[in-house]
Amino acid sequence: MILGDFNIDIEQDGEKADRLLKWMDSCCHGPVVLDSNTLLRSDRTIDYAATIGVDLTIQAYEGDTTSDHNPLLGVM
Repeated sequence: MILGDFNIDIEQDGEKADRLLKWMDSCCHGPVVLDSNTLLRSDRTIDYAATIGVDLTIQAYEGDTTSDHNPLLGVM
């Protein structure tokens, strides 16, 4: 499982997103993406997980942080 800031929005970044998804597929990983944006300064979802054979649910931490991202919490 890989969880973090990929700096690529799977829905909005076209060819870069296609390359990332192809790489994930070549490693037998699949994306786990939130239904909401994770980057606070824009309407983008660039933080998510890539998993293989793991039933993972992720949610954004909405508390106070010093980051410009909503940190992700993963539940297995």
